[in-house]
Amino acid sequence: MYIIWAMQPGLTQMPLCTIVIVTRARSALLLSCLKSIGEASKPFSFEVLIVGNGEEVSLGSELGSLNFIPRIITTTRMTPAAARNFALPMTRGQFICFLDDDVEIPPQYFERFQATFSEYPHLDILGGPDRTVERAHWNEKAIGLTLHSPLATATTRFRHGGGSIQKPIPEVSQERQLILCNLWIKRSLFVEQGHRFDERFTRNEENVLLHELRHLKMFFDPALFVYHRRKTTLRDKGRAVFKSGFFRAKSFFLYPGSVSFEFFVPSAFLIYLLGLPLLRVDWAAVPLFTYFVLNSFFAIRIGIGGRELKLIPAIIFYQFFINLNYGAGFMWGLISQRTAMVFPARRQT
Repeated sequence: MYIIWAMQPGLTQMPLCTIVIVTRARSALLLSCLKSIGEASKPFSFEVLIVGNGEEVSLGSELGSLNFIPRIITTTRMTPAAARNFALPMTRGQFICFLDDDVEIPPQYFERFQATFSEYPHLDILGGPDRTVERAHWNEKAIGLTLHSPLATATTRFRHGGGSIQKPIPEVSQERQLILCNLWIKRSLFVEQGHRFDERFTRNEENVLLHELRHLKMFFDPALFVYHRRKTTLRDKGRAVFKSGFFRAKSFFLYPGSVSFEFFVPSAFLIYLLGLPLLRVDWAAVPLFTYFVLNSFFAIRIGIGGRELKLIPAIIFYQFFINLNYGAGFMWGLISQRTAMVFPARRQT
């Protein structure tokens, strides 16, 4: 492991925030992220801490084009949750801002945080949505719009810019509006109180952390957004959605207080589809017909709202695709976690 220690030019005191970015093998995306940070207005002091998860981060000559010098840490390969936990003791800001390496921030991002923090100085956690990048390919736009759909993402659609929330929501008591690629948490919660990301999770680790911190002052600000690249291949998108369902189910076993029955619906729908050929009653196809009516309704509404009528067929497909993959992941999470409880692994002697 090696560490490059550096300070923001002119920084003579502890920064207000430390931006933590975990990355692996995505130097081009990381550089775009860092450039957007450099181009944003900065009304307060900050530092950037990059964690190379399993490989060295090489920015080459591009490092000199930034107007700040990031600190770079290289670790052995570990889960993203573990990599973030590893970085926590090296942070120095009052807040830790977690960004993903495939996001870009808008020019007013830090100003928006300062405005919200000034209005609510006692907040502990603040986050906002991730939007699709404006220059995105049509496929990315279709996926981004699909994430706004109640049929595809239910109450978690707010974290992707869906829903009707127009102003900050003080003291949010749940994690569904907040997302790890755009999340500010007070450093004292980690350093002084000892909270950590659960390293058993390779996805949705922020959900279980925020569930543990649900008694604190959490804020969702729709104007504190980032631009997020969408996975465009069916394989990558399907895998990501499957893992989201899998780890949501796992969290229900490990954190029973987090159970919410809306997350069971995609699995119930998948079971219905698998059993449909065996049903011998006249009304068996009514739920499927109802589903596709709702699918078409939401796709049309979202396509019109996003002024992307040509993407309506793609939105119809992606809603169905997300429902199936999430349902399969959630069901597999329930089965595997239950199996692990019934047949625990033997201890090595």
